Amino acid sequence: MAELNRLLSTPLAICNGRALISASPADCSQRIHPSLPIQDVTLLADPADYAHKSASLTLGSLGISIGMGSPFRFQVDDHAVVTLLLSCGGTGDLQIGGQSFSIDPGRPALYLPGEAYRYQIHEPHGLVITTKVERLAAQALLLAEQAGLDGLDLSLLQRPLAIGPTRMALNKVLKLMRKTLSLLDLAESTSGLPPVQGAGRPGALGHGQDEAIASLICRQIAAMVYPQLLEGAPS
Repeated sequence: MAELNRLLSTPLAICNGRALISASPADCSQRIHPSLPIQDVTLLADPADYAHKSASLTLGSLGISIGMGSPFRFQVDDHAVVTLLLSCGGTGDLQIGGQSFSIDPGRPALYLPGEAYRYQIHEPHGLVITTKVERLAAQALLLAEQAGLDGLDLSLLQRPLAIGPTRMALNKVLKLMRKTLSLLDLAESTSGLPPVQGAGRPGALGHGQDEAIASLICRQIAAMVYPQLLEGAPS
């Protein structure tokens, strides 16, 4: 009951207006992200005090989920999308392809290819953003052309990468992404439409709005993977 009360009084970083709260551990795997093949969800706290708050929406080929709640661990099987995990204050540890990564407010983002991984979330509150690697590659190449670069090593999109504010440019991109994600709340509040409830039921904004926001988010993820896109061609 204490966990449920905490979630009732604590808003999600974005999309709190479309959030759904569940006190059923059986719902946990359905609330992480609708398009990911979630397996072996195990709670790491008292099941009697379990609670989870989450929301999801779809912007074209981009999927966005946000959640907070009781600690748990799970596995994700091989999948056909790439993922950005972004901490909104939560912490966790992830293992993928023999590598280990941590995510927390000081190391707030992880880029993941479509490879199976295991994830233990100690303090859940974060975002899961997925898209097709082809879309991300197209945006990265477009940015490279605009920056005057000859090309990019697209094989980087098939490797996991920890993203932290270790450089001023990356810190700026992380801040810009958070502002971009906040546009989802603004678009919903000005649409005149009621919020869509439930993590497993994707909701869409207006076609023009969602495509513009999705493209912007993809460009920001590309800039995180390829910091040279922020610097332009060498002089």
